[in-house]
Amino acid sequence: LAQFQLEHMGHLLFRPPSKVKDPRIQAFTPDDWQRELLDVVDAQGSVLVCAPTSAGKTFISYYCMEKCLRDDGHPDGVVVFVAPTKALVNQISAQVYGSFPHDFGVFTKDYRHKATSCRILVTVPECLAQLLSSKDNIDWQQRLRYVILDEVHCISVDPTGAAWEQILTLNPAPFVALSASIGDPQSFVNWLDDVKQQQGKSDKEIGFVTD
Repeated sequence: LAQFQLEHMGHLLFRPPSKVKDPRIQAFTPDDWQRELLDVVDAQGSVLVCAPTSAGKTFISYYCMEKCLRDDGHPDGVVVFVAPTKALVNQISAQVYGSFPHDFGVFTKDYRHKATSCRILVTVPECLAQLLSSKDNIDWQQRLRYVILDEVHCISVDPTGAAWEQILTLNPAPFVALSASIGDPQSFVNWLDDVKQQQGKSDKEIGFVTD
């Protein structure tokens, strides 16, 4: 019975609110998995986050952005937020601009604003793949501090799947990959870890956090 409930009724089960405050988050009291996620980002690690829609994944994106902007050791550091479609880019762009109007940039096939001069870039996979594959952008690539991959399960969908794979292959920075619908997350984590290790880009294992 317990297994059936966990597999099919997780969103209906009673969950007592967390009572453990965290000084890194002022707006709400994070759950245990959210605090674990904060620890991964603070350690400059990469992580796959699997949690249902509206479970509280997006907060980590803004934590990455704020952390980057506060980093005196990298005053020109960049965080990139990747969304799979132009419609989602437009939605996220409005939210990010509202919080960081002076540091914001956007890059889609139809529109480009401060793509390589901003501190927080919102873009689609194809455009980030373009930035990462161009030798003209080496200086910008070296400024990357974090890449946030929203709806990363789209890697299995044509025609954007190739662009997602190119990003994961070329990205020199740690990343946070977000998804609500990866069928076998541990296998995906293992594949991501193999890619990073083979490239020699990280000696850390990629984390896996779930709600």
